[in-house]
Amino acid sequence: MAILDDLNQFQLWERDVVRKLDRFTALPAKEALLSSIEQKNRSQASAEQKHAVALLADIQKKLAGPIAAKIGGTGIVALASLNLESTSGEIDAAKKDAALRSSLQGTAESAAQTFRNLKDLLGEREKPAAAANKPATQPAALTLEQWEKLRSPEALRAQLMSDKRLPPAVRDIMLKSLSKEFPGKYRDLLGAYYASFATGEKKE
Repeated sequence: MAILDDLNQFQLWERDVVRKLDRFTALPAKEALLSSIEQKNRSQASAEQKHAVALLADIQKKLAGPIAAKIGGTGIVALASLNLESTSGEIDAAKKDAALRSSLQGTAESAAQTFRNLKDLLGEREKPAAAANKPATQPAALTLEQWEKLRSPEALRAQLMSDKRLPPAVRDIMLKSLSKEFPGKYRDLLGAYYASFATGEKKE
């Protein structure tokens, strides 16, 4: 969803601007060299804020129509209606860093919460579709008695007789071998061996 990507980018820009304002407030430049470095960082922060404001305006345009009602509960409508036009100029002016930092911190936190709300909403809408792709019922597990019955000579004879993939001569030999009960010691081994033919498993 495009609005989700835009909102994520917006909050990242706002958080970076807040970090820069933190530095400007905590470590005001007093020397010429530091003032030059701060001015470059301030210009970057101002440019980022301009991008963030423009992106927020674009989000507001995307909210036109019925989509606003569908996702309005996430806080996106209130966030998009914020007036931040003057904030980049205030960063350049360097006169209200502390107050601006506090205001934009609140905006960044609101954007982050709105982003989480929107992700949760989209996740809830996707769950029914994902659930619909799952089998309605899982096949029941075989009991030991059922498994032994499927491996009995009688059951294997019936499977071999209905399987036309085996050469007739081979099938006849195997059917004759299955005319007697398996020795108890080798029952499982022989049952699995003959079942591999009856179920069409191929040996490489």
